[in-house]
Amino acid sequence: MSAIEGVDYADARPSPAKLYALGKRFVVRYGGPGRTSKQLSASELKGLLDAGLSVVANAEGAADGYRGRTVGRAWAKQAEEHFRSLGMPGDRPIYFSVDWAAGPDDWADIDAALRGSAEIIGADRVGVYGGYSTIAHCMVARTARWFWQTYAWSGGKWHPAAHMQQYHNGVTVAGGDCDLNRAMVADYGQWGHKKELVMAIEDADAEKIANAVWGRMFTRPNGPDAHGNKQTSAGAYQAYSDMQAETAASRVIATLAPLIKGVDVDESAIAQAVVAGLSPEGIAQAVLAGVGPEIAQQVVAEMGTLLSSGNQPAEQG
Repeated sequence: MSAIEGVDYADARPSPAKLYALGKRFVVRYGGPGRTSKQLSASELKGLLDAGLSVVANAEGAADGYRGRTVGRAWAKQAEEHFRSLGMPGDRPIYFSVDWAAGPDDWADIDAALRGSAEIIGADRVGVYGGYSTIAHCMVARTARWFWQTYAWSGGKWHPAAHMQQYHNGVTVAGGDCDLNRAMVADYGQWGHKKELVMAIEDADAEKIANAVWGRMFTRPNGPDAHGNKQTSAGAYQAYSDMQAETAASRVIATLAPLIKGVDVDESAIAQAVVAGLSPEGIAQAVLAGVGPEIAQQVVAEMGTLLSSGNQPAEQG
């Protein structure tokens, strides 16, 4: 997969809408220990999610302070309380910052801190931020499960275990001082946006989307389908009758083309969802397949705008 671009920042507050427009799809934000001015707030979170950005949780008090079990427990408790109060799901990781050029003399203290954090949030949710050596050590020691590597103290090397890479610091982006990051895997600990997408489509919405795509609806001649849908689109039934599922998919994709911006999609999955009556599950799978949550969210949002405006596409025969 291609890297997913994002940013992290402390006291700055870049424009969420501009971040998204510049191709950023996530932000890493502080919560818990440290000064109040750098903490993620409820109002900031709402702005980020409304703009289409996901959030990744990070905890840092003093830059070189993550040492020992007591600190590990304290940072984790404060961060967990902060992020959970904002709606972070209970299975999402928190990355703990080892924000210095750590080396062999530090490993015992860092491991103790990570194990202390694991006592609070569970070992499977413990992440670590640091240079190449920190990532390499914590992976081998199994004191962290999630890895965010900075280019600092890394000697130009990227560790293959890193979920995220912080590759440039101190850049003005969308009106704020940010560090540039990229996620190297599909699940890098993000939350707030992806989960909401899958839950957003209801039965009634599925029928409306079908109507918007195909232009008109009619009652299924053989009764409700397996999902209880009494209607289907004229174009879908035509495709079903003629066994031309790929043709049906092409029409759907032609309608969505301005939204998905040329990204490869699974035409067969879309066609089958249309033929099946566009159940909520079918729609979610068809739109998500090969597209990714950020683009899929944009598709759903813009289709919603299309429906509310009444500006439906031309009727398909």
